[in-house]
Amino acid sequence: MRGGAGRGSTTSGSGSEAGWGWARRGGRKAGSADGSTSSGTGTVTVAGSYAPLTSTFTAITGPAPRFVSDPTDVVSFAINPCRTNLLYPYVTNQGGFDTGIAIANTSQDRFGTVPQSGTCTIEYYGKTGASGAAPGPVTSETIPAGAVATASLANGGSYGIPAAKDFEGYIIARCNFQYAHGYAAIYNVTPGTGTVQSLGNYIALVLDADKDGAWSGTVDLTTGAVTLSPGLTRTGSKSEVRGN
Repeated sequence: MRGGAGRGSTTSGSGSEAGWGWARRGGRKAGSADGSTSSGTGTVTVAGSYAPLTSTFTAITGPAPRFVSDPTDVVSFAINPCRTNLLYPYVTNQGGFDTGIAIANTSQDRFGTVPQSGTCTIEYYGKTGASGAAPGPVTSETIPAGAVATASLANGGSYGIPAAKDFEGYIIARCNFQYAHGYAAIYNVTPGTGTVQSLGNYIALVLDADKDGAWSGTVDLTTGAVTLSPGLTRTGSKSEVRGN
């Protein structure tokens, strides 16, 4: 779209002419790894130019001043989705073991955080059985602020998360709210007795950039110059990232 910019005046040898400028703003939706787009997200670009425009460059009668039209789009700002991406680096439902996972929507608290709710898409990477394909992505029901979704690979669980029997590999959970945190436990249930033996447990990794702007840096030992850069992220989202 086009919007008017500030107007002004300038004086030349042949008299006074009004000069004006314009700016063009455009946007695009951001694509995701699965080819879908998120409405309302993406980058916004701005391009500006002066006017009146001309394609004549010799000293002839014409408006003065006059300008060449070659605006360049530059990114003004980006709109990222409010999303948390959790990595469960190892889960299994093979060899007599099962894995339970939890996804907590911790956006409800006493600190003035605006509560959020949304679904989580569970993506499986690995194999089913000895060499079968991993299950396709599944999307949970909406998980409200203050709630915890739980499920096991063998039996599925709450908020519509289905079972993924005989799967082994890793899971990425893409949750459409910030402040999501995850937990996993790998365990064995003894047949007949029902005795649960724990193999291990861990906190899911948050793949996003820290919303508070965590940075990493390097120091040139010769000059002493410090170079700062944003923390590594592959998701394009910002969330609450704390040490695990």
